[in-house]
Amino acid sequence: MRRGSMRKKFCLWILGFYFLTLSFISGQIEGQQNKLYTPILTFTEEETGENWFANPWGGGECKAERIVDEKDEKFKTYLRVYLNNAQMTLSNPKLFKKISSNWKDKPIHGFYFWVRFTGEFTDRIHMEYITYSESEGKSYNFSNRLPVTPGAWQKVEIPLGGFCRQTHLFDIKELHQIFIITYKVTGTLDIGEIGIVQNISVILPQKMKQVDIPFSSFSVKIDGKVEIKEWSDANKIELSLPDDNTSFICSNRKPKEETKVLMKWDKDGIFFGCIMYKKDMKKLKSDITTDTSDIWKDECIEFYFLPPEIPKTIKNMRKYAVNANGKIGAHHFWRDQSVSYKIASNKYSDRWEAEFFLPWNALEMNPETTSFIGFNVTRTTYENNNVSERTGWTTTKWDGIFDFGVLLFVPQGEEFLESYINNFAFTRIDTGYYMIKGNSNSFSNYKLWIFSDEDTIYKKEGNIQEEYFNIPVNFNIKQTGNYYVQLLTLTKNKIPQFFEIRFNEFIESDLKRLPIDAIAIFPEPKEFKLYKDKKEIKDYMRYFLSNNDISFCGEKLQEELRKFYGISIIKTNNIKDADIIIGLSENEEIKGTLQKKRF
Repeated sequence: MRRGSMRKKFCLWILGFYFLTLSFISGQIEGQQNKLYTPILTFTEEETGENWFANPWGGGECKAERIVDEKDEKFKTYLRVYLNNAQMTLSNPKLFKKISSNWKDKPIHGFYFWVRFTGEFTDRIHMEYITYSESEGKSYNFSNRLPVTPGAWQKVEIPLGGFCRQTHLFDIKELHQIFIITYKVTGTLDIGEIGIVQNISVILPQKMKQVDIPFSSFSVKIDGKVEIKEWSDANKIELSLPDDNTSFICSNRKPKEETKVLMKWDKDGIFFGCIMYKKDMKKLKSDITTDTSDIWKDECIEFYFLPPEIPKTIKNMRKYAVNANGKIGAHHFWRDQSVSYKIASNKYSDRWEAEFFLPWNALEMNPETTSFIGFNVTRTTYENNNVSERTGWTTTKWDGIFDFGVLLFVPQGEEFLESYINNFAFTRIDTGYYMIKGNSNSFSNYKLWIFSDEDTIYKKEGNIQEEYFNIPVNFNIKQTGNYYVQLLTLTKNKIPQFFEIRFNEFIESDLKRLPIDAIAIFPEPKEFKLYKDKKEIKDYMRYFLSNNDISFCGEKLQEELRKFYGISIIKTNNIKDADIIIGLSENEEIKGTLQKKRF
């Protein structure tokens, strides 16, 4: 039987229960709805007061002129329209055409006007969008009331569209003109600013551990002895355990065997001084006496690096394991053939110590221009050749690259500034259109990268002035997936600050209909209406097929449960033993079994 030709009703039962819910954990993104207001017309330049047409087509008098008023608290320059029983249209086709590039090919959701009115009949002031359809050769008017209250300056928002007598759909790409229309109004209408409104989602930066690494004031002799006189200028971190046995994320939970890691850098590379306390040094597992990628099989301390300016991948990660014999295991020995790292270790009665120097060419970076790197460090201890404890700085997983922290390299003679950029947020306007916002206490230069899972898809550099800043970020999103942004800022004294933002995008064209034999049963969490209560699908549940002609349904169910949830189910030929029955709804054997097994 051809799979695509099956027209009978397909059913899946999970016996005796009412609901099944399969859930998943989403990415760590905090968001809120907001709006972005971007001015496109102010009246600071003298030419903005020219070419205004106040046309009293229905009678009365009107005049428009640019006003300079240094005493005005809100706008020192603005456009004033004088109205005397005026039924008129205010427009400026030449200026409108000039500023239209501000919204062409951009996702906008409306316009705003800063206005002030003195007079009567404010309900008779309207704003109209004029669109022109080239395919039809016609213009269309979309009318909106401009709700102005007499008195002080006020911001009025007008969404796209409005009342259209011709019942034509509004299209921002066809926007040809904007008119302000009054119907027998007397008074003065002041316009201080016109701008565009964009609805945005605010995504806060990822919470991740960061530590500043000072420039080395004292030279270090790599001899495996972590001495105060050489390391007093270093910064220190301590390793900890995850919260519980089900987590890999390290918290402040103290381990049985403490580990301290000291770090500093100079123009040649980065230095690590490590103190690994051991309650019983006789149980120290240190069997390997040569450099090998199997060092991790000994008790060891492991360093993980994610170099800047390239995607976070296992392939790009640098990993170095050091044991108590001063031997090293590099993740990619072939990549480090020209690397001159230095390692030494020493054993004491209650601890072992190691010193490790890693040159910058191993990490393919220059800390003076790109002064951050993704980082983690872990330690594995053994007892009777079995792992007794695994600790880490951010995570205990060697491949948990998106849980790694960040090292920030502070220049020689400088101190780390805790936070000179505040209220930082990444705002999403639409697919491919974003804005980075914040407040800065200092002038700084920035470098920005955007990555997909495997590729660098966008780069940008610039500077941030003091006070409030906006950095527009626009690029082409080609496919549905996860993306992340890395932003590095450097003050004039090269003090770094680092942010990472993660988001996902869905491209509608990626949603394609599948043939019947390729339908994904569990492409996302599903809720199935069943008989009673709830039932969890667990490993090794048994499923029964009523007919071999639909065997692909069982295979697909197996495949998708394994792929999306890591659950394995097995086939049974006895319907009475089945937890899940797959078959056609009219099958009498199935109906009979269901009647017997219902609660």
